Amino acid sequence: MESLFFSIMMFVFGAIIGSFVACQYDRIKAGWNARDIAMKPSQCASCHKPIKAWHNIPIISYIRQKGRCTYCDAVIPRRLFWIELSIAVLFVILYIVIL
Repeated sequence: MESLFFSIMMFVFGAIIGSFVACQYDRIKAGWNARDIAMKPSQCASCHKPIKAWHNIPIISYIRQKGRCTYCDAVIPRRLFWIELSIAVLFVILYIVIL
């Protein structure tokens, strides 16, 4: 039971890290400066409206919003979802291997 709990926690932590990695990758690719990368809140790449916290939950928000921006209905790239999911799964695999 304890192992299942920690596996779930590792999945959640991995999804959060994956979301952060995907976001930072997009910001660097778009040419943001170092201060903006660390300090600016997330925003839609299309309409540039700030993304609210409940629209920014890794994996769950993408599924709930059907891969689209809440405001302008622009498509959110699938790679963001796959990065979050794959890093989350990687964290679980590493936890199981190290355990």
